[in-house]
Amino acid sequence: HLADELAAVAERHRQKLAAYLEIEARDFPNEPISPERRLQHLVMKAGIAFERHRIAFCDEALAILKTPL
Repeated sequence: HLADELAAVAERHRQKLAAYLEIEARDFPNEPISPERRLQHLVMKAGIAFERHRIAFCDEALAILKTPL
């Protein structure tokens, strides 16, 4: 069933997002860091944005599938 598959995909992305957020909190404190670390953080933030986008996409698709005709 498509809705079940989408829900499973969304859950996988939620798990990845949670892991990325934990890594970000642990590895990128709010103190000054080198340009190299700032670039690494930028890549991390891109991954976080990607996961958030995929979750939003799946959630919107699920809402569409659940909308009666």
